[in-house]
This record gives sequence, structure tokens and C-alpha cells, in this order.
Amino acid sequence: MASGAGVTDAASRHSRRGRSSAPVEPIPAPKRGSTEEHPVARMHSSARRLVLPALVLVAASAAGGFLAGRLPEPWQNQALPFVLVAAVLLLAVVPFLVWLTRVYTITTRRLIVQSGVVVRRRQELVLSRDFDVTMRRGPLQAMAGSGDVFVDTGTDRPVVLKDVPDAALVQAALADLMELSTRAPGTPRQQAIAATRRPFDP
Repeated sequence: MASGAGVTDAASRHSRRGRSSAPVEPIPAPKRGSTEEHPVARMHSSARRLVLPALVLVAASAAGGFLAGRLPEPWQNQALPFVLVAAVLLLAVVPFLVWLTRVYTITTRRLIVQSGVVVRRRQELVLSRDFDVTMRRGPLQAMAGSGDVFVDTGTDRPVVLKDVPDAALVQAALADLMELSTRAPGTPRQQAIAATRRPFDP
């Protein structure tokens, strides 16, 4: 895991490697001991996932304009719009909605993963539990600067931030935030509960 003074250090290390503008823009880390929760970053997967849906949309539009009224059978000309609309919905609109509705939010205390087009799913991880964060990237991801960030929760299925932009920055920011969260004194309610415990209480 990365260590240091917080998200600001991770961002400065990233900028020194030659990137002038980053899709994931972190805010300065809170002071040690802060009990407030602040948003750090909100992101989707890399926009490269929208290349194929965009090509399908262009191809369907071109095919509709070129083939309209030119097919040999009347029923084929009548069915053409329905086929093209179905192709656009399945191969362009649905992938776009899946990309749009899958959102990764990082705060100073939590990692929140939201997904689902019809049925929404929300998963939260408290960063004070000090999870193991790793990154994996393929050749295309390495060229684009994106990658898959894995958060090992101790279960069989880790939480995966799929193909996020600036994956190295996201990994470093999560590691720094976990270090800060484990040293934070907790919320006022948690401090009040801790104050009432006797030394031999669990």
C-alpha cells in the first residue's frame, strides 16, 4: 500500500509523471483526526467502453439510409427499421446505460459502488477497515492509463472498480485514505460510546 500525507501526495506524484490533466481529480486530504466526511472523487469506467456502441449507432444509421426501400422483398423493407432499432437498443443504448449507471464514489471514509439499470444496487465499504488494494491492467489499459482496481474485502469476491481512468492514482488515493481513516478518532457518536466502555469491556 502507498503511504504518505494523503491524497494530495498521490496527486502530486501522478502529475510529476507527465500527465497534465486527469479524469479523476482528487481534493486535498483532510487533516488527521478530522471526523467529517468529504467527497474525494466520483467516476465511471473509462469512456473507451463507449466506442463500440458509438460505432453501432453510426453503422445502423448508415445502413438505414442506404438500404431503405432497396431490399428485394417488401416485407424485408418493412422489417428493416425494427431490426435496426433492436440492434441499436441492444448494442448501443443498453451498454451506454450500463456504463452511465455504474458509478464509483470515493469519500474520505467510504468507497461507494452503484450499479444497475432497472434494479439499482449500492455497495459501501468503510475505509477504516484497511482493505488490501491492488491494480491490474492489460496492454490497452496501460496505454490509456486506465485499469482494474481490486479491493479485497476478505470474501471470495473482491470489489472491482472496472477499467477506471487513472487507475494508479485511484489505487494510491484509496491506500492513503485507508491510512488516514484507521488513525482517525471516529465520529462523535463513536467517541461517546468508546468513552463509556470500561477497560475490560469488549
